[in-house]
Amino acid sequence: MVTPVMLRQLPGLATLGLLAALLAHEAVFGGSHVAGGVYHVALILTALAGSGSLVLLGAAFAAAGSRRLAEGSVLAAALRPIVPPGPALLGSGTFWFALIERCEPQHHGVPVAPLFCALLLATLAVAAIARFSIEQIARAVLEFTQPTHRRRLRFVQYWFAPPPSARAVAFAYRRFARPPPRS
Repeated sequence: MVTPVMLRQLPGLATLGLLAALLAHEAVFGGSHVAGGVYHVALILTALAGSGSLVLLGAAFAAAGSRRLAEGSVLAAALRPIVPPGPALLGSGTFWFALIERCEPQHHGVPVAPLFCALLLATLAVAAIARFSIEQIARAVLEFTQPTHRRRLRFVQYWFAPPPSARAVAFAYRRFARPPPRS
């Protein structure tokens, strides 16, 4: 089965796959050796630079779309295609893991089942964090780009409102208890 990946998902696919592979490598091998051998620093810097560029790409797309979309959830739904689908991300993570293991000097093997479980859990975690980050970027960009008169009131403001008094509630019931006078 071929998972369709759009062109705009390729940077996210490469970066998030590398992050998932590094996470799975750390989960499987722990601190016994570094990922990638002599290329460890280059892999870490590539993952950090890719993550930063994904955040900037999401912010740029959000800023471009914030003028025509009124809500953060709508903008987040429009930005969601930046994050690639799960099976493609699992394939990318597997490719990166194999490449990392190829760069390392020879060491003892790892059973396939724990390795697959670690890759699957790392892929799910990275995808969930990426989706959450895209939603938060969309909300933050929308908050900063919308004029103040169009911003919605935050939910937190309602928490601190005083509860209505019993007298006000009774008066509200009494006010509408009778029908209007006939003319």
